[in-house]
Amino acid sequence: MWNIRKTQKLVKEARILARQQQWTRASSVYQAIIEKEPNNYKIIVQYAHCLKESGQRSAALASYKAAIELDPLEYDAYLYAADMEYERGDFDAAKIFYIQSLAGMPHNRAILDKLNKIIDDEFEIELLLCREYIKRFSIALTKKNHNIAYRLLRNIARSCARSANWEGAEKYYVWALKFLSKSDWSERHKLFRQLGHCSKELGKLDVAEFYYRKSSSYDPTDFEVYAHLGQIKNNKKLLNLSNFLQSSQGDTLTLLSKFVAENVNVVRSSYKVPLVGITAPLVGVTANKICSSLVGVANKGRRDIILSDIMRHLD
Repeated sequence: MWNIRKTQKLVKEARILARQQQWTRASSVYQAIIEKEPNNYKIIVQYAHCLKESGQRSAALASYKAAIELDPLEYDAYLYAADMEYERGDFDAAKIFYIQSLAGMPHNRAILDKLNKIIDDEFEIELLLCREYIKRFSIALTKKNHNIAYRLLRNIARSCARSANWEGAEKYYVWALKFLSKSDWSERHKLFRQLGHCSKELGKLDVAEFYYRKSSSYDPTDFEVYAHLGQIKNNKKLLNLSNFLQSSQGDTLTLLSKFVAENVNVVRSSYKVPLVGITAPLVGVTANKICSSLVGVANKGRRDIILSDIMRHLD
């Protein structure tokens, strides 16, 4: 009978073989696991690694793509597939995979450097990233999972923030993140945004910028990130863009999609200077309906806190 102990035993065996660079034998063990657990994303990625190292590059690329099909919100399989496509000279395919990987890790400079070898237009990268955020966000909207530990730690963090105990708030938000499902993009977006607030109040502006960018990668429809980044980077264009998006009407995701569709294929020479003077992934941020109705906020007190926070950072 197949059970988790059997899986753990085989995984351990495969890892030992891989460390010994016995790639063919390791791939055979991983293949045996996949036959019993065909939806195990991590095992499929490891199987692809072994195939690549054993010289079966076409099979390895196919396995990376199978992992992507299984979980399109992960990012590492995109990166490995991109590297393989780049090595074999298919730069168009590599470009797409690098963009998809960067969307999952927007703070990863190494991926951006690889992408810059294919695309030397910063604004084009912004637009392609934005298009990818829209795709990922649409997928992630259907997934939500809160647990008791996460909610408890989040509420403690909120209490700390209300009393301006920013160090305590930061600590508890980081702890809460450990208990938050990777598939709950809405909550991860909010949590990273709150971590940005904490770092900003503590004067750690580089860290705040990282958290705000991470937040925007989880929800490309939140105008607030533009406002905070514009404030900490002293960028009037970002603040103006935030104000414009805040006053926008209609389905913000549709508006964003339309903007990207109209600009993603623009001839490079038309954009000698980036439109808003920012770097990835901030083109993927636009208005959220919370700006007018604050739908989904738990209570009036919390709404007032958010409104005052927004106004304070826009002053």
